[in-house]
Amino acid sequence: MSEKQLLHEINSSREATEEIRKQVLQAKQKGYFSNTEFGRHFLSTFVPDFAKELLQTTSKTAWGRATTTNIVVAYPLMQDAISLLDPEGYVLSVICLKSILDSFGVCKYDLPRTAEAASFIGRRIEDELRTNYYIEVAPESPVTALIKELNTKGSSPHFRQYGGKKTIEKLLKERGWTGDDLYPDWTNQQSQRVGLFVLDVAMKLQFISKYTKQITPNKKQSFLQLSPELETHFAHYQAELETISVKTHPLIDVPIDWEYEVGASCKNYTGGYYHQWIRQLNPLGRNGSKSEFGNDAINLLNTLNKTSWIIDQDILNVASKALERGSTIGSLNAIERSEVLDQEMPERIKQLEPTDIERVDWRKIRAVAYTKLAESKEKSVRSRRVISLANRYQNKPRFYLSWSCDSRGRMYSQQSFLHPQSSDLERAIISFERGCKLNKRGEEYAAQAVGAAFIGSKVSYQERSKWTYDNKELIQEITKDPLKMSEHWESCDEPWQFLQLAHEFNRVCFLGETNEWKVGIGADSTASGLQLLSAMRRDQKGMKFTNLLAPDHPDDHPQDAYKEVLRIAREIVSQDPANEWLQQYLVKRELGKKILMKAVYGATLQTYRSDIKQFFIDEGLFPDTISYKPHIEYITSVLDKASKEVFPMAFESLRWIKALYKQARKNGSQSIQWTTPNQDKIHLSKNKIDVVQVRTTHLGKVTLGIGEGKRPDYKAMEKALAPSFVHSYDAAVLKSSFQDWIQPIALIHDCLKVLPNDMDKAKERIRHGFVHTCSGDPLSKLANDLNVQPEQLPRLMQGSGDLSEVFKSSYMFN
Repeated sequence: MSEKQLLHEINSSREATEEIRKQVLQAKQKGYFSNTEFGRHFLSTFVPDFAKELLQTTSKTAWGRATTTNIVVAYPLMQDAISLLDPEGYVLSVICLKSILDSFGVCKYDLPRTAEAASFIGRRIEDELRTNYYIEVAPESPVTALIKELNTKGSSPHFRQYGGKKTIEKLLKERGWTGDDLYPDWTNQQSQRVGLFVLDVAMKLQFISKYTKQITPNKKQSFLQLSPELETHFAHYQAELETISVKTHPLIDVPIDWEYEVGASCKNYTGGYYHQWIRQLNPLGRNGSKSEFGNDAINLLNTLNKTSWIIDQDILNVASKALERGSTIGSLNAIERSEVLDQEMPERIKQLEPTDIERVDWRKIRAVAYTKLAESKEKSVRSRRVISLANRYQNKPRFYLSWSCDSRGRMYSQQSFLHPQSSDLERAIISFERGCKLNKRGEEYAAQAVGAAFIGSKVSYQERSKWTYDNKELIQEITKDPLKMSEHWESCDEPWQFLQLAHEFNRVCFLGETNEWKVGIGADSTASGLQLLSAMRRDQKGMKFTNLLAPDHPDDHPQDAYKEVLRIAREIVSQDPANEWLQQYLVKRELGKKILMKAVYGATLQTYRSDIKQFFIDEGLFPDTISYKPHIEYITSVLDKASKEVFPMAFESLRWIKALYKQARKNGSQSIQWTTPNQDKIHLSKNKIDVVQVRTTHLGKVTLGIGEGKRPDYKAMEKALAPSFVHSYDAAVLKSSFQDWIQPIALIHDCLKVLPNDMDKAKERIRHGFVHTCSGDPLSKLANDLNVQPEQLPRLMQGSGDLSEVFKSSYMFN
């Protein structure tokens, strides 16, 4: 066993622990203790109890002679708060408990003074009441401005609240509202008394306690502290969180092989990381999967485990420079800081009145710049982490990824970063450690990959490689100074992978600096879900448009189902005099994808309409040219009809699978299970818990579990059956094809990456694996596995398509 890898994992655990502790400390210091893992857990657990006690305390109709000033002042305000916010007291309780936790950070001392904490809690309740009041009674336009201010990215709750208050009060005064019409500000006494009222409830529930400290010889001060019970709860939760937190960095030695075990895969801890306790956090079955995977799956996972990787130094250097310069390219998001933020207010503008339009505009420009800066910081987090981690691994001779399966059998890297299933940048920043000396066929595949990365994969193989050789000078100029030439490559679909391929092709083929090619080239199935369903049904038309059949001529382009959908849609529209003018807008390939891309995943009609509406928004045509009613609704129905004409049997299969599930439920099935051609036993189980989401205007939302615990979610299972079945079969294709593969390989869902010299062999295996997986009648077998008899649900007839034609296909994996 590798001592280096063991130490590597221990250090990753320590790094995760240090990060958690740092986050807690920072959250406390900034007054956001409630946003830590413990804070969220505390709120989701105790808000219902606090709400119940709060309602009981505020529902008393009479108080005794000993009633304190605290209660006298706070009681009517708390009753108003409950009636305005929500009758169950959840919103008010969330604000109270969040504020109690956060008060341990905003105080001036080690622990918050009771009076200081009370005022803090009271002000937050007042803020919530004020905002809700304006949302209820103010006109729509000022309320919209208020909500926009409350959702300013990068701003703290305090500044969002302050900005929202000032904005709406200014707008309302401009509309003629007087001071008496505005929400009345609480006095300091009212805020403090309300806070003390809340603290009394929290102490009654033993969340906090008070203690008195001698500040000076003549002065004592009351302070708050978490109760011993809550401190213990926090310590235990934090310790458990630190125990299960490990930075899932790539391994520096070959992962341990997985072993076949009978039973749920979520209990299989045999492979992957070296430390047993880390393996128990990362079992073979992801997310508690109860599916059981056979030897083909185990063998392929172990094959993937053995592929070694290195950092691509060229891409790392370019990405690092782009990040430093603030250049956002594709999936690399840099921090973009406007020069405006570094400029002082000009003296001339300083002399103007605060309400002067020029001074107001100057401040607005800075406010917009701050907002954009905050957004760019948020977007850039992953890019910065990727580059930081790549810098740590760039001097490693090699590293490895460990792989596991989700409940459908699809394979995923167990690592969070530097894996081939992530963003375009992360895919490009790593390469295979073991390369190949390109043979003639390998060089042709490499040239095709470069061309496809630039002009797309919807042209013939010949056109792709021709582009590469015809654009030698452009490629060399780009690789010489990528950032200077970025305008030539950053608009590619996957610009960083193009740049990686261009660097490699220039170095190996044009310049001959090395004879070893290390960058994996990809092949992607054509609409894999529709491809599989069409093959299972032997649907000649569906098989044609998913490129399962041989092209008429070797130089033909691959079939494009999306364009075919648009062609049929235009034909339908052309026969409708009232709408034939819409033909001109049914052209872009992206529009043709809107239904086909999501059909297999159970997308609803509303989802289709929303996606199509967004397409026309992006085109600048909605709502002036294309309106929702009737145009979006009409176009959706036309595209839906056209899609079913291109893939008639696939869409019929999706409807049949829904009917199959309903019949299985009638037969008493509590969960759904089936076996794939690789002997994977797929277990589809969806559970639900009754929850209520408590939303506050300033402090975010909290999800509370109420009612029953976990129980079967039959509606979710019905929706998930078709996509889960299809995904289990696209995973089966890869397992059938590569479970004994010995060359470097990476899988991205239903796609693959191999070295150029290996692509012919990989495609040949894919064809055989696909035919093996779709042989027989998989849909009928699914019905049998679900114990639904033919007399209960007639089986679907297969068409005239010949599955053996797949062996002649050129573009099924393209």
